[in-house]
Formats: sequence, structure tokens, C-alpha cells
Amino acid sequence: MFALHPEKIPSAACNFKLETTTAFNHLNVQLGADTDDLAQDVMESLSDAEYERDRRQIRRVRQEKAEGKVTFALPQDKLRTYRKQVEKHLASVDLHAANFQAKQMKAQVARDEEFAKLKKLIFLE
Repeated sequence: MFALHPEKIPSAACNFKLETTTAFNHLNVQLGADTDDLAQDVMESLSDAEYERDRRQIRRVRQEKAEGKVTFALPQDKLRTYRKQVEKHLASVDLHAANFQAKQMKAQVARDEEFAKLKKLIFLE
């Protein structure tokens, strides 16, 4: 930045309005970011190629979201989703193990009953 000293300015130029566009553009972008959408604020400060690339990415994400495909904003979301899938799988495995155990117990009870019947027949004769 520069400073203007009134004593060094000619009297004819004392009433001019100082306008600098480049010095305040960054500040204007920061202060003008009054929207709630941070992505939109960032998009406004990008070059044309970056803007088009990011718009394509946003359109693709919106399309995938509309189609119901799973998309992840953060790696933590991806890990959380995989963890849910793993927990669901483990619950399914536990359910199958419990069903198998129940079937084994029923079969063991049936064998014990048959064995008891055979014992009665053998000892009664």
C-alpha cells in the first residue's frame, strides 16, 4: 500500500477520488462472501478452466445423488459407510451362526430322544 501526504499533492488534485481496483479485489471477495454456500464463493474466484472443471464435478455429484448412488464428501463418511456395511455383515454372520446353533441343538435333542427310546426298548426286553 501507499500513503498520500496532502502537503505533497498539488492543489488542483486535492478533490479527486482515489479508486484502486486491484488492491481491494481480494478484500472485496472476502467481504462480499455473504452467501451461505462456501462452494459458490470459492467458484467465483476461480479461473474459467477451474470453474468448468468444478462445475462438471458438482453436476456429476448432483446427478449421482439424484440416482441414489453413494457419494462421499469426506473420507470419514466413506469409512463410516464401510463400517456400517461391515457391522451389517457381522450381524448377518452372527444370525446365521445362531440359526446353525439352534438347528444343532434341535438335532441333538432329537438324537437324545431317539437314544432314550432305544435304551428303553433294550432294557425292557
